[in-house]
Amino acid sequence: MLALKAITRTLGLLFLIGVLFGIILIANTVLVSPKQNQLNYIPAEAEMVVRINSRAFIEQTLRSVFIDSEDEKLINNLFRKLKQRSKNGKKIENDGIDYLSDIVLFKMPFKTAYVIGILVKLNNKDAFEESMAINVSPQRVALTHNDVGLILNYRGKENNHAAAIDLEQLADNVLSNSIKKQKAPEIGEALIALSSQQGRFELKVVENSFVFNGSFSKSEVMHERAHTQLQENGFCIAGYNLSEISSIFTEDTVEYINFNFLGFGAAKSNGIPAVGLEMLLGFRKKTDFISLMKEKIGTSILVNEDEQVITAINQSYYYKVLNDSTFYIGSTQYPKLKTSKPTSLFKINGDPSSFFNYKANSVAMTFIEMMPLFHATKQMALVTQSIDIKMNHKNDKQIILEGKIMFKKGTYPLHEIVRFLVAGNFIL
Repeated sequence: MLALKAITRTLGLLFLIGVLFGIILIANTVLVSPKQNQLNYIPAEAEMVVRINSRAFIEQTLRSVFIDSEDEKLINNLFRKLKQRSKNGKKIENDGIDYLSDIVLFKMPFKTAYVIGILVKLNNKDAFEESMAINVSPQRVALTHNDVGLILNYRGKENNHAAAIDLEQLADNVLSNSIKKQKAPEIGEALIALSSQQGRFELKVVENSFVFNGSFSKSEVMHERAHTQLQENGFCIAGYNLSEISSIFTEDTVEYINFNFLGFGAAKSNGIPAVGLEMLLGFRKKTDFISLMKEKIGTSILVNEDEQVITAINQSYYYKVLNDSTFYIGSTQYPKLKTSKPTSLFKINGDPSSFFNYKANSVAMTFIEMMPLFHATKQMALVTQSIDIKMNHKNDKQIILEGKIMFKKGTYPLHEIVRFLVAGNFIL
C-alpha cells in the first residue's frame, strides 16, 4: 500500500511537471509576442509606473521550483495546500486575466490624494467583470475596454457616492483617448521595471542572485556633509542626509543612522539571548536623547546616568551623548568612531543569517519560533549568503542605486521566494 502511494505521488509529480512545461512550451510557441494592449493606456499624469514581466516571472519560477531546486518537500506542501483548499470548497476561480502578459501598476494624483491603477490584458472579459463585481467599492472600481482590464483604487479618505462616480469617470477616461498617455518602461530581461519622474529602477535574477539597479534625480542640490561614523562591524546598515533622500524622515528630524548587528551572546536569566549591537543616531536639531528613548520605548527602560547604561528587557547597553544632536547606544562600551564624509548615502551589507544564529530554550523563544512568518524569514535568511545594497551620489543632483542579494550555492532565488510565501502562509 505504501509503495502504491509512493508510485502514485511520483506519477502525480511527473504529470504536474509535464503540464507545467506544456504551459511554458505553449507560451513560447502559440502565444509568442502577444499584443500587449494594456501598455497603451498608462496616463501621462502617472507619477510612477511599475511594469511586471509576468511571462518571465512564471517561467523562471516554475523552472526554479520544479526542476532546478528538486525540492520535493515544497512540491508536496503545495499539493497538500491545494488539496486542503479543495476540501474546504475554495476553488481557484478564473478571473479572466492573461497572466502571460505584462501587468502594469501606476500611481497618479486624484482629488486630495492619489489612485493606484492596475492594467492587465484579459483572456476572458466576462470572467474578469464577474470576479471584480464582488470587489468594487466607493474607493475601488474596475472597467474593461476590449481586451484590457483596469482596476483603480483611491487612497484618500473620502468614502461617498460622489467619489465613486468620479473614480468611474477617471477609469473611463484612462481607457479612452480623452487624456494623454505615456510609454511603458522598457523591460528587457528584467522581471520588474519601475519608472517615475525622478528616475528608473529594475530587478533581475542573475544565477543565484537578485540584482537590481536604478538612477534617481532630485530637483534640489544634495550636500555631502561630514558626519561622525561607526566603524563597520557585523551586519551593517547606514544612512546619511536622510531628510534629503526621503520626506518620511523630515518629521522625526533623523538626519543619519549607523547600525551594526554583532550577533548573539549567552542567554540571559529570562532565556532570551543577549543581543550585540551598536547604533549611532544623528538628528538635525538639538534633541533630548533620554526623553526620546522613554517616549519611544516606554517607562520599562531603566537609565543609569552615572554609569551611562540603559537597561531594557533585562539587557543592558552603554550610551554616549556625543553632542546635543548625536548619540550612541550599544553593547560596546568604547565604539570605534571617525568623522568624515560618508562614501554612500545609504547602504546595507552583511550576512542576514547572523540574525538567527542564537541558542535559546525559553518558552518565549519557542513560541516565536512557531510563528509562520518568523519561521519563513529564518528559513530564507539561513540560505542567503549576503546582502549588498548601496545608494551613492553620482553628482550633486543624481543618485545611483545598486544592489545584490546573493543566495548560497545550490539555492535559487525564485524558489526561495516561493518557499518563503508558502511557509509564511502568504499564498494558498
